[in-house]
Amino acid sequence: MEPTEEENGAMYHVTDEYWQKTGAVHGRWRAIPVPREQIEAADQELTAGLQRALGPDRYVDYQMATSDTGQQMNNLASRYDLPRETIREGFSRRPNSISLIKQISRSGLSADNTSQARRVELEEKIQQALGPVIWQAWLDGRNQNYNIEP
Repeated sequence: MEPTEEENGAMYHVTDEYWQKTGAVHGRWRAIPVPREQIEAADQELTAGLQRALGPDRYVDYQMATSDTGQQMNNLASRYDLPRETIREGFSRRPNSISLIKQISRSGLSADNTSQARRVELEEKIQQALGPVIWQAWLDGRNQNYNIEP
């Protein structure tokens, strides 16, 4: 994400307020104790403030730029020449997708038929959530062997 000057100023203002409300931590000895409820409220205000400042599409770009999952999806987009809208949609569906991926990983540990059936069911759900293009790109990347020797 390459923020404009206006977006950068708006994001700074919102994140500075958040920083103050969550204890203004510079270092261990200069932290201001803050109750959990105040931090949770500040988290919600930060999210709402960034959404207002950036708008819905740019906010998704911001989230993708500031998260590991978003960066991985941007890498998928670059690698497989996926449309930006497809990646945004997949990223927007990520909470469900992430929990499904974790369930798939856990169900793959056991070899019994119940686990395999559950794994297939979960893979079908995540395929529906991500869409066929991202699902295939994910499979291709997951199943690719890499040689990391110098």
